Amino acid sequence: NCTFSGNSATGGLGEETALTGQAGGGGIYLSGAGGSFANCTIDGNSVTGGNRNGSQAGNGSGGGMFIGYNFANNPVMIVNCTISFNICAGADSASAVNSPGSGIGGGICLFDINVGTPVTLISCTISRNTCSGGTSTVGGSGGNGYGGGIYAFQANTTLENTIVSGNNAAAGTGSPPGSGTGFDVAGSPTSGGFNLIGRTDSSFGWVSSDQVGGTTDATRLDPQLGPLQDNGGPTPTMALMPGNAAIDQGNCFNIHTDQRGLQRPFNYLSLPFPTGGDGSDIGAFELRLGGPVLSVRIYPPSLGGSPNLGVIVNPLVANTGPSNHFPIF
Repeated sequence: NCTFSGNSATGGLGEETALTGQAGGGGIYLSGAGGSFANCTIDGNSVTGGNRNGSQAGNGSGGGMFIGYNFANNPVMIVNCTISFNICAGADSASAVNSPGSGIGGGICLFDINVGTPVTLISCTISRNTCSGGTSTVGGSGGNGYGGGIYAFQANTTLENTIVSGNNAAAGTGSPPGSGTGFDVAGSPTSGGFNLIGRTDSSFGWVSSDQVGGTTDATRLDPQLGPLQDNGGPTPTMALMPGNAAIDQGNCFNIHTDQRGLQRPFNYLSLPFPTGGDGSDIGAFELRLGGPVLSVRIYPPSLGGSPNLGVIVNPLVANTGPSNHFPIF
């Protein structure tokens, strides 16, 4: 029930022949340790590699979270969390002898995690994160961006009922420019099923219950998410918009509440469940059906003219609060 927002990390400066400072974990840095995160929002954090005149400018890894170097039995659980609007960036080159750094894992960077120490993400929403390579200021190649949403390398990581969509991997400016790959996921995490992956240009291993887009912007799945805001509950969330492919197409994996604490599954559209599914929504937010919103405006004679009663009814609105409601204005 925590929010990690507006934090930053920057790598240190190096000397002429040294590797300059690497930076990791703009919001959370978890190295060699386990932990559990539930109903949390990690947003608006940033990480940037450091640079002076080293032979290689520093990398920025894990704009929202860095989880790595975990060789002991220290599992990590991330449940019902929203990870959004985080940025990781490689440092720009500073001289003719160094090259730009890379941005690795805009939302989460998962690196070098022992097979016996699993990282599991259940019912999370990872969207609107960015990784970007550094700029070459002296005419060399630009830096690379890897994994706008998730970067997973040698990482024993499983995704279940999770949205990773609407993220961005940007190439650094240079001659030639760098590359931006894995807009949503770079690497091969294990799929536990019922994930929605927007773009699959650098990821593998998805299963039949997953919904996956293509390898280009033209063929990616639109996450169709609302803004990050207070939708009820302890932490900000991104609501599913009507028509979202995640609605009723998931499996809660025995986690019977969403990030706001509301019960799931809630069969919003009364659609048939997918094979093996239970009608839960994919991601951290469970869309519920509200009652009609009744707006009443009364203009008394003191304001001039005759008494006037105006009624506006909006039927079947999505309920973002803890219960059906009929607000009166």
